[in-house]
Amino acid sequence: MDSDRDFGLIEQRLSKVDRVHSPDEYRELIKSVKPKNPFVVQNIAGGLINAKKLANALHLVKRLRNTKKEKVEFRNIRWLKIDQLGYFKYRLSFDPTEDWKLVDIRGRSFSPTITVDLSSPQLVLAAGRPIMAAKASDIRKQLPFIPRIYHGFYNSIAAVEDYCDTNSSANSIVSDGESE
Repeated sequence: MDSDRDFGLIEQRLSKVDRVHSPDEYRELIKSVKPKNPFVVQNIAGGLINAKKLANALHLVKRLRNTKKEKVEFRNIRWLKIDQLGYFKYRLSFDPTEDWKLVDIRGRSFSPTITVDLSSPQLVLAAGRPIMAAKASDIRKQLPFIPRIYHGFYNSIAAVEDYCDTNSSANSIVSDGESE
């Protein structure tokens, strides 16, 4: 696979580097792996949407069966197509002659006219994930060994006393009660 080869090139380059102090250094290192055809590395912090919360806001549900009552084999899906809100189509091969299978993911409260503000703080993932306060403290104790230019990055790491429960009902896609 091409991606395996690409990751191998990146790991090979990383093995020749003594230390990497920041995400910016990783980005630059990755760009430099293939000088003639460099990788495009984009910083997407702040541009990610929490898909589970978006699905809840749109009143979409997780369905395990398609409209023909066949079990959806998510691991075997090779081709996914969305051309109407509330439905997705899939194929289990790359054969363009294979029929699309349809899955209706509209919940009971779904409305085709619903609008959702994608810039809502409830939907946008935080730019950085907080770490335990003790871990952040340990990292900051290493500052004397890190070049001064990177101190801002390490001092900006968000810390929390306890991890939040990421499996709360506010973060979960509502199920329609189907079992696998």
